[in-house]
Amino acid sequence: EVGENYRIVFMAPKYHELLERLAGLGVSPGAELHLTQKHPSFVMKVGQTEVALDKEITEGIYVVCNES
Repeated sequence: EVGENYRIVFMAPKYHELLERLAGLGVSPGAELHLTQKHPSFVMKVGQTEVALDKEITEGIYVVCNES
């Protein structure tokens, strides 16, 4: 949900090239993120970087909710 904090536990993107591109943005297993928007695209803050991703890309990112 928007406003929640998550930790990325696994990534299985549709295209292997996305792994490298996402990792370059800090989106990789173990990273913590804060979801700020879900529509029209997913916007998340990872460290000091804000990233906007299409739904198709986020479908390959598996997260768990961090306890507050």
